Amino acid sequence: MTPAKWLFAILVLATGIVTLAIVRPEAAGWYLIPSTSLLLIGLAMMIEGWRRRHSVLAPLVVGGLMIAWNFGLSPILVAALDHRPSFAWLGSPLRDALAPVGGFHLLGVLLGFGVIHLIWRPTALWGRAVAAPITHEPWQYRRRPFLVVTAVTAALMLYVIVRVGPAEFFSPMMGGQDVTFMAGLGLPLWLGESVFLVIALWLLLAARKRGMQIGLVGLVTICALFMFAKLAFGGLHGSRSATIWAMLWLLLLFDSIVRPVRRTEWVAIALGGFLFTYAYGFYKSLGAEAGAALLDQAVRSGLAEDFNRTGEDVVLGDLSRAAVHGLLWERLVTRDAADLGNGRTYLAALTLWLPAGTLAEPLPSKSVVGSAIENNVTISSARQLPATRQYGISGEAALNFGIVGFIIGPLVYVLAVGILQRRESLSLLRGSPQGLLVSRLLATLLVSVMLSDLDNWIVLLVRLSPLLAVIWMGVLLPAKARSTSPFPRQPMVSRA
Repeated sequence: MTPAKWLFAILVLATGIVTLAIVRPEAAGWYLIPSTSLLLIGLAMMIEGWRRRHSVLAPLVVGGLMIAWNFGLSPILVAALDHRPSFAWLGSPLRDALAPVGGFHLLGVLLGFGVIHLIWRPTALWGRAVAAPITHEPWQYRRRPFLVVTAVTAALMLYVIVRVGPAEFFSPMMGGQDVTFMAGLGLPLWLGESVFLVIALWLLLAARKRGMQIGLVGLVTICALFMFAKLAFGGLHGSRSATIWAMLWLLLLFDSIVRPVRRTEWVAIALGGFLFTYAYGFYKSLGAEAGAALLDQAVRSGLAEDFNRTGEDVVLGDLSRAAVHGLLWERLVTRDAADLGNGRTYLAALTLWLPAGTLAEPLPSKSVVGSAIENNVTISSARQLPATRQYGISGEAALNFGIVGFIIGPLVYVLAVGILQRRESLSLLRGSPQGLLVSRLLATLLVSVMLSDLDNWIVLLVRLSPLLAVIWMGVLLPAKARSTSPFPRQPMVSRA
């Protein structure tokens, strides 16, 4: 961006802040300084990523979006609307706690970029400021990896269905809500669900090879069929993420393989995802009666208040961690009995796969440590009342290391964005479709890293692993295309 454009952006934000202070003077506070700065940093990352890649799926764009939203805009909205989660224990306005949290987040982000620029030259990190012709090459694929991975994932899905019985497995389609019969089958189900993504990748590569033109109607049809398959085979067993993430990965494959998804289509998709998240919350609470409740405005409004499913709760509760961070800060600075996790929540997430009884005493999970800090009790007492909250990378770091975690989390997050962006740049430079798809698929996890915790990241990686494996083994450029790649092995030069 030119200095004039930066000045214009700063003036627009300053005008918005002044307007907010006039309309809602009670929302004014010191938190606006770090929040606005982080919003600007995130927007700058998005603009730079779009300018260089012309794709909303570039790691720099995804990471910038999450920094702009979760560290920048959502704290402003939480303070302006005086948003209070249903579990809030703090009586005073959250903006008093959002100021130091925002300051620590800003310091962590700046330190992250400082480390990046010490390790890599910026031009080598961000790559060339042009769209990559590699995305227009006729990609090829090996059939054997696709056949093997498809057979294995399909067998795992069939195993789960046979183990619990077809009637029980498909009962959520009929409105059943009891899914306790799935206990102990998480791993084969997560891997088995990937069969639809592997098949979709196979079909999209075949469509690219044949030069098929898929317009809006075709894209909608593909999404509708894929969503139905996902909901039928596991998507209604209590997890919205099983469907939302799979849909995001499908769209990423479509964008990278067939044609770029247009910005208007992305907006429509984002709105559809919001509506799905909103409606699924009712389904989890009401089961088959959710449809009738959603169609009746009076009933819907009452249930939204009862189950905390208002639009504000979805946007600032499900899609943001600003309020949780503010409440957590207050508990961390006033605690006297509660112990910190000191890294044990990460070890607990990594040992979830061990059989029960392997460890003499289970490590305290983030739910246990979070409950201990929230209720100011010891970890042993908190095991009886674990919290069921998501803290995000910043919040979980704070559970383990205290308020300094609000610096560590953003620092690690920025480093992750830089590493993935560099891998994408190198993949384009070397003419590697495998590296391009893998780096962009992993970049989508930046959303989960910002909003959820290590145990959730592991589950998503397990769900994604069959697709990553088949991409790495089965997708390639023709030898002729590689030898004539417009990106030869030479240092990258950034466009001024």
